[in-house]
Amino acid sequence: MRLNDTSGGVGSGGRCVLALTATEQTVLRAFTRCDTNEEIGSLLGISSSTVRVHVRNIFGKLAVRSRSVAVARALRLGLLTWDDIPSLPREEEIYPR
Repeated sequence: MRLNDTSGGVGSGGRCVLALTATEQTVLRAFTRCDTNEEIGSLLGISSSTVRVHVRNIFGKLAVRSRSVAVARALRLGLLTWDDIPSLPREEEIYPR
């Protein structure tokens, strides 16, 4: 795990200083849309196997075992903001009358 300092991953004020690569950040944002490895790979022009490597790296850096927990932890640590999360459809969009 790469850190910007030796604070164990969290800087002053509780902000995360984990160094996610640009690709890992993109993959993490794709988690918020529930994209599959194949969809993420297509978006980035890489194979789904390479996406799995990035997922494993993200899980390791965030010390999580699932995508939903990775998103929750990233929000808590300041790696994602609520603006990074796509809005949910309104009820009438799901259940038209």
